[in-house]
Amino acid sequence: MHLLTHEVVVLVDSDFSGNMKNLIKSIHTAKPRVLIIAISREPTSQQVVSAYRAGLSDYFFLPVDKKKLCELLQSICRKKSIGSQFSSIRKSTWRYAKLLSGWMAYTIRSVKVRFSLVRRNWRKKRTLRQSALNGKFSRLAHMPDLLPNSSPQRDMDSLAMSPKFALATPAIIGSHELVVTSLGKLQVSFQNRIIERWPSRKGRGIFAYIATSGRKIYRDVLMENFWPDTATDSARNSLNVALHGLRRTFSHVDEQRECILYRDECYFLNPELHYYCDTHAFCELYNEARVLENRHHIEAAIDKYHKAAELYHGDFMEEDLYEEWPTLERENLREKYFAILEILGSYYIKSKNYAEATRMCEQILLCDSCREDVHRKLMLCHYYSGQRDKALRQFQQCQKSMSEDLGVVPSRATFELKDKIQAEQLIM
Repeated sequence: MHLLTHEVVVLVDSDFSGNMKNLIKSIHTAKPRVLIIAISREPTSQQVVSAYRAGLSDYFFLPVDKKKLCELLQSICRKKSIGSQFSSIRKSTWRYAKLLSGWMAYTIRSVKVRFSLVRRNWRKKRTLRQSALNGKFSRLAHMPDLLPNSSPQRDMDSLAMSPKFALATPAIIGSHELVVTSLGKLQVSFQNRIIERWPSRKGRGIFAYIATSGRKIYRDVLMENFWPDTATDSARNSLNVALHGLRRTFSHVDEQRECILYRDECYFLNPELHYYCDTHAFCELYNEARVLENRHHIEAAIDKYHKAAELYHGDFMEEDLYEEWPTLERENLREKYFAILEILGSYYIKSKNYAEATRMCEQILLCDSCREDVHRKLMLCHYYSGQRDKALRQFQQCQKSMSEDLGVVPSRATFELKDKIQAEQLIM
């Protein structure tokens, strides 16, 4: 490879294999400043963590069409001069760093690079967000995902040990022995009794990690995630204490059936339990909707998207914002949810249901006021609803948000749309 003249390297493979990790490490060692982007099917959390430590800059899911890939690379090249000043931020901290007086998140998205200022009054914004639309919507960003008829790579043992789960409806939730909801605040119900007292915060986190993963988790993975800076023996002892406390907590509800089992150095949920998890149901609905959409069953797909959106009551494990282990899953679920909002918004615009399209766009902007593409959609919604003045005020709001939060002005496309609206040159 001739890397001296390259600033971006894109690696495409069917999965995050060991060869890809070694290649990433070799490229990063040879030229640390080069941006390394991997495109593959959905990897496991451990594979992603390992790849970032090896030097990965960002990754995207297959399929990625040529047009989107070109837009992605052009955007990265345009923003590279801006992003270079943040190159000292360690990617192993999940790309978050404390800068100036607030928090600045640096994230490469599928279409463009965005910088979002998360202000200190985030709790107030979260309250406003959750009160809007019955608290069903949250912040996400769109990126390409898995093929509709594909599933995450799992080994056969994990599938064999995975507990049963079904989609969320009030009727079936009451019939499940174990119910875990983690989109928003974590809530666990075992044998129709809410678990209110946990043995420790670590124990609660470990249970959530195992339950929401839906597969076997190696003991060493738990030790690394929950006691990363602790000696191995000490971490093992702490894990044993936490698991012992968890078993006691669940045994107080049902002494006959264990909730968490251990075998071959792995922990997993008892596969005999009839189990429901909202994140699994959300992802299943999302994937089913994509399949229907690709088969041009639009109405059925929209119904699935709506049902998935109804399950999203907040960010994944939103009370654990300062824990590292939920970060990747939280971001992944946000991206899926935000994609749902965008799909629903576009659908309503095409069907001329501007009230619903406006509702979707406004919810996105509640969480990320610098989404310029969403501002443009909202301008069109107002204009086509006969509210030209409101469309022009939306442009001013877009201009203000981007200036205050990013220090930039809207793109030419946004200005051109404003001029056409002002001159009433758009055809209804």
